[in-house]
Amino acid sequence: MAATPSPTSPDDQRPEDRDNARDDVTRPPDAGEEHHEGEDLAKPLDVHPDGTPMTQEEIDEHWLKHVYRPNEPQLTPRAVITGMVLGGVMSLSNLYVGLKVGWALGVTVTAAVLAFGIFSGLRRMAPVGPFKKNFSSLENNVMASAASAAGYFTGAGMTSAIPALFMTTGRVLAPWELATWMLAISFLGVLLAVPMRRQMIDIDRLPFPEGMAYAETIRSLHAAPGEARKKALALGYGALVGAVVKLASGVTGLLKPVAVAMKSPLLPEHLPLLAKWAPLTLGFQTDLLMVGAGAIMGVRIAAGLALGAVLGWGVLGTWLHTHGLAGASASYATVRTFIVWPGVTLVVVSGLLAFGLKWRTVVSALKGLGRMTAGSKAGGMAALEVPTTWFVRGLIVCTVLTVVLGYFIFEIPMWMGFLGVLLSTLLSIVACRATGETSITPTGALGKISQLLFGGLAVGNTQINLMASSITAGSAIHAADLLTDLKGGYMLGGKPRNQFISQFFGILAGAVFCVPAYMILATPERLGTAEFPAPAAKTWQAVAELLAGGVDTKVRGPATATPETVQGVPLTILPVGTRVGDAVQIDVGPNQGEYRIVAVVDKSVVLERPLAAPAEAKGLKVTVVNRGRSEVAAPAKSLPVMTLAATPEGTAAGDWVKWETGGHDLWWGVKARVGDRLVLDRPLVDPRDEAAKPLEGALSVEVRKESLPPYGVMAVVIAAVAAVVLTLLEVYMPARLRKWVPSPTGIGLGMVVSGYDSISMLIGAGLAVVFEKVKPELSEKYRLAGASGIMAGASLAGILIIVLSQVFPLLATP
Repeated sequence: MAATPSPTSPDDQRPEDRDNARDDVTRPPDAGEEHHEGEDLAKPLDVHPDGTPMTQEEIDEHWLKHVYRPNEPQLTPRAVITGMVLGGVMSLSNLYVGLKVGWALGVTVTAAVLAFGIFSGLRRMAPVGPFKKNFSSLENNVMASAASAAGYFTGAGMTSAIPALFMTTGRVLAPWELATWMLAISFLGVLLAVPMRRQMIDIDRLPFPEGMAYAETIRSLHAAPGEARKKALALGYGALVGAVVKLASGVTGLLKPVAVAMKSPLLPEHLPLLAKWAPLTLGFQTDLLMVGAGAIMGVRIAAGLALGAVLGWGVLGTWLHTHGLAGASASYATVRTFIVWPGVTLVVVSGLLAFGLKWRTVVSALKGLGRMTAGSKAGGMAALEVPTTWFVRGLIVCTVLTVVLGYFIFEIPMWMGFLGVLLSTLLSIVACRATGETSITPTGALGKISQLLFGGLAVGNTQINLMASSITAGSAIHAADLLTDLKGGYMLGGKPRNQFISQFFGILAGAVFCVPAYMILATPERLGTAEFPAPAAKTWQAVAELLAGGVDTKVRGPATATPETVQGVPLTILPVGTRVGDAVQIDVGPNQGEYRIVAVVDKSVVLERPLAAPAEAKGLKVTVVNRGRSEVAAPAKSLPVMTLAATPEGTAAGDWVKWETGGHDLWWGVKARVGDRLVLDRPLVDPRDEAAKPLEGALSVEVRKESLPPYGVMAVVIAAVAAVVLTLLEVYMPARLRKWVPSPTGIGLGMVVSGYDSISMLIGAGLAVVFEKVKPELSEKYRLAGASGIMAGASLAGILIIVLSQVFPLLATP
């Protein structure tokens, strides 16, 4: 659950502050009276006017008599449909942003502002049909529940475990597989929240700061509609600016229909700090998406991201290049294979340690489980809750559905799927209590705990590790989301059952919007690239692969190598299942004949004999027998090869070749082995040699097996120590000094997302600080709305560009 800046109330911060604020309450009309716009509404109480605590029965009685509003419209078709549409659209933004930087935008407050602005505006302009009557605050509450369920639909694994599954195994889910799995996990999470509501909200009185913030927002909107319209306009203007700039930098050919061919975008998409740094993504982008994100997240995290970008892409990227560990040339794709390890370590270690330091929350959650199991008298509240029969039957259906889908789609043993549901039940309680106390849902840490468990139960199986663990993380975020909404509804006097129903409709809307969008955006060509680095997925992938393979370093043995080359044939697409030994058929031209594949290197194949006319190969139709058809993407090229006099035993693709020269070590990755020939990942040159002169003669090398890239273990250890130190400083430093401690999560993510994104977010955070200093009142009122609008507009325009590029390739290119 994303914690976003939002209007505050006396209940947002410390428990002692909340206790002191509870006496300052205006007594409302009795329940049953109609509440009008602008009228002050009562809040729940848990102390008497003289300061003595109320019993639970007194708390419930006060809420039912003075706060609950049974006669005000709540679960209306217009509220649910509006929430589904707004949440669905915002879920597209969360999908786009999640694949970009691994985070989710706040949905509830933005949706509440938009819905109020839409209904109040249309009621003035066209007071007919659903716009004849005022849009009540409790309708807005129900609408927000549907919107948040739809908006956070991606949290059930669509930006983490599912793209990680592709990055790890190459598997692409069919739309029906993606939709049913996401729906099962999401519905499970909503159901798991049902028995927790009474204990955590009514009895334990957890603050759920984000829920209280959106309740206060809805109060202020309906009390001061003029101000609400201004916020809605700020959001709309921000969306317009974000979309226009994104279109200008992403659409290259809108003028082609009038015969004015645009050879470059109206705006350059990226502006590198130096031309030589462009491949390392060190610069900023004209797209305002990340500028808006920085304005929301604040300087500390944004500065951590920028620091991580400079350390990762700048310092480590340059160092890796000089040792040959960045491929043929240092770029985003080649450097990321190394720096993702210290980056992920920073994120995982800091997240788990921060979670562990809150052990009291875990203990309280487990105690709460006992109280929930024992049951509590709900009095008159029981009539407003979700019926027990709904919960029991729904939980049985969702459990069976999750277990069966896991078995048939991901080959998760049924007992292991059931264990995933059981673990979800326990960890969702922990996640919801953490959300209730801090407004931060530790899904990342809980996901890693699940991965550690399933990594031990299904050794070496990354698919089971990822997808069984996604049950826990996905259900936890939806359980926490519903409880956050229920807290807001409790403050406003809403009926919990209505919000539960609304969330189910919202989840359906999330599936309708997100599943097709995911199939369009998260293609194999985009996932894991600078366009969609999917940092959350990269973290899941790294943990799964590490648990599957372990950390192993082994010297295969020394060898004498001679630099050579071999012909590689690049294909536009490698048919699924293509492997060494397959036959390749070319039916026409001077290259006609049947060939045998002796090595597969990325999308290129090495054949048993070279093509007779390699320069004429481009565009040739080829058939990989029993696999599928493809086309030669470019003229055949020379691939770097080391021919070994005697190949050390066990040498295989994925190994590394080390050569020391003048006290400096150079490395090559082994892409494939053909007898005594090793096909390498980069040319046989010293990267420090600007002339790039090919190496000649016999080289004394060493072949090594490295489960992590060379020096990766050292980088992980250093990152883990740094994460521990920075996290402890975050927790125990005095508050006045804490803001100067770099965020370990930010630094780690800065090594996973592109440098363009990180630096742009720092610019956005800096602009927000300047705005706050120069115009503090305007900043407080409109910064969140304007920045959210910019992000929504830019992300939706980005999706539009990708759709245009596929439907009308002459008009747009992403």
